Amino acid sequence: MIRTKRPELAHRLPNPDLPISKQSPYGLDLTLAQELLGLTEYIPFEETVLASLDLGLQIENQGV
Repeated sequence: MIRTKRPELAHRLPNPDLPISKQSPYGLDLTLAQELLGLTEYIPFEETVLASLDLGLQIENQGV
């Protein structure tokens, strides 16, 4: 996803020919978050990853 959305960073990513690790086949149980916190909507994974990446790059460019 990062390679597609932020191609200028491709040289900083792992080799795309390496095998991809498999995710767990089990779903994520959000019952507790819904019951205790009232969370029913979540920021999509892609949006979360890209926002985190952009913030990290911003900090890096500030020399922090």
